[in-house]
Amino acid sequence: METDFKTLRARTYLGLRAQVREDERIFAIRRDRAGWFVGTVTTRQPREYITMSLDHKALSRRCYDEALRTEVLLHLGTMCQDAAFPSVAEEAFIDDWDGICAALGLDPDACDPEEPADIATLLHEEGKLGFLVQFATPVPRFRPCGDIDHHGWGMYSLTWIYAETLGEAFDKAFAWRRQYIQAQRERQQAAMVDPPKPDNPFMTSCYNGVWVGACSADDRIPRVREFTLEECSRALQLDDLQTTVRRALERRIRQLKAMEPT
Repeated sequence: METDFKTLRARTYLGLRAQVREDERIFAIRRDRAGWFVGTVTTRQPREYITMSLDHKALSRRCYDEALRTEVLLHLGTMCQDAAFPSVAEEAFIDDWDGICAALGLDPDACDPEEPADIATLLHEEGKLGFLVQFATPVPRFRPCGDIDHHGWGMYSLTWIYAETLGEAFDKAFAWRRQYIQAQRERQQAAMVDPPKPDNPFMTSCYNGVWVGACSADDRIPRVREFTLEECSRALQLDDLQTTVRRALERRIRQLKAMEPT
């Protein structure tokens, strides 16, 4: 019997058991209630250990700077081998089966999320044995100019990402965050409505939902020179109007009236 380890591993969920010798030669396979089926499976590759070269310090700094956090990290090939899932994996599949299937590119109706043996078989058949990671980033708030005003961890958004390597998973996570931030910026800016402009001709612009303008006499007097009669009349009604500004308004009114055709 010639087969490979991936096929053999997938079949263990159907009730097969394997005995392995030290030279990595599987020499006997038993199916429950069906007696012994003897065969030989040989691997030509030497025993290897997986190594992952990540600059963890730089990665930590970038995640901090970009407000990205790892919530759950699953290695499907080693955590989902049979019907006995680790609790963190079992809870993840039950709690967010649709989101995980979307990340894996699988049909949610392919199996029951509460049946680990079926999930394990599906993952091995589809070759989804890499890293499944849940990432989080805070829900941002934006100023009208588009800059982020606040993004604390009181509220955050989650996503599942699947990748063959951890480095690829983080690359996808940073790309997801950029797209998420841009989508949130566009959504919030579309919903932003400036408050009504106050009846104050010295207020000229709205910043972060607050109308701002000239408040001191030195700032107001130059603007009076451009006022219309209607703006001058409104300005004279202000409670905080300085005496020098009032005089400038009265001069501007006389000037505008003198310019009216007779």
